[in-house]
Amino acid sequence: MAQKRISRRRFLKNVTVTCTCSGLFAHPVSASYAAGKIGKNDTSAGNTNMEYRRLGRTGLKISALSFGVMRLTEPAVLFEALDMGINYFDTAHVYQRGNNEKMLGSVLKEYGREKVFIATKIPPYSRFLNLNKLNSPISMETKMEKSLKRLQTNYVDVLFLHNIKDPD
Repeated sequence: MAQKRISRRRFLKNVTVTCTCSGLFAHPVSASYAAGKIGKNDTSAGNTNMEYRRLGRTGLKISALSFGVMRLTEPAVLFEALDMGINYFDTAHVYQRGNNEKMLGSVLKEYGREKVFIATKIPPYSRFLNLNKLNSPISMETKMEKSLKRLQTNYVDVLFLHNIKDPD
C-alpha cells in the first residue's frame, strides 16, 4: 500500500480548517446551553456526566476539564462550570491584580469550598527590583497569605511557582 505524502503547509491548512469548522458547529450548542436555552438534563446538548481523574500521585480526584480563570470577570460563568461538574480551578496571585482570586473566593464561599480544588501560583522572583533576585521566604509567605485571604480559604490544593525564567 503506497503511503500518501502531504506537505506541511497542506497539513496545517487542513487542521486549521477542521478545527475552525468544528468550533463553528460546537459553538451554537454550548452558547445555547450557557444561555439557558437548553436544559441541564438535556443530553442532546452534549451534557454528559463529568469524567474525573486522579492528579498524579496526589490522590486528588479532579475533573478531566479544568478551568483557568485568568481573564474571567463574570462570576456566573464559574457557577455554570461548577454545575457542569468542573471542580479544578486555576488562578494566580497576580491575575487581575488579585481581583481574580477575590472573585473565585466569593463564588466558592457561596458554592462550598470543600467541593472544589484550587490551584494558584505565586512568583518566586522579585518583580520590581531585579527579575533574577529570589523573593525571601517571608515575602513568599506574605504573598501566599494574601492569596488565601482573597480566596477566602485557609488552604489551596495545588501551589505553583509562577513565571520561572531560569532553572538555576
